Amino acid sequence: MKIKQENYLYPSVQKWLSQYLKDRYKRSKIEAYDTHKISLARFLQNKGLQKYFTELNSFDIKVDITGVILSKREINLAFVECKIKPITLRDVGQILGYSRVARPIYSFIISPNGISSPLSILLQTFGRYDVLEYSGNKRIKIAKWSFDRDEIILDTLLPPGEHY
Repeated sequence: MKIKQENYLYPSVQKWLSQYLKDRYKRSKIEAYDTHKISLARFLQNKGLQKYFTELNSFDIKVDITGVILSKREINLAFVECKIKPITLRDVGQILGYSRVARPIYSFIISPNGISSPLSILLQTFGRYDVLEYSGNKRIKIAKWSFDRDEIILDTLLPPGEHY
């Protein structure tokens, strides 16, 4: 299937992220939102969640899909950036910046067309998975999106061996 706009992916990716988080945080309240048109700061304010984020005023970023994991003790975020073309190092830089600013518990970048050849060489040939690190031992996860299954294709998940 060939598509021309990222926003075509948003509804199915939003649904997938919600289920992904519900499977991992069974005792938490989970929601996933299409946030590509609003800054993360404004989104969190609109949801009444600003008290959980002391650095909120610096969250001047627009993430495509944002997941919210609300437990009794804390709140965590999850990000997904969607791309149509093969994912490039520049695309990784975008989600890396977002992830360094807001420190989500999960950060994904997905594309139905996988990754570009130069990014594949950097990651898979030279093993430079360090470029995906954003907070402590957290790393961005890169994957190919399946239209048929409306989920990521597990055997394309990078870094390899990363916990899905």
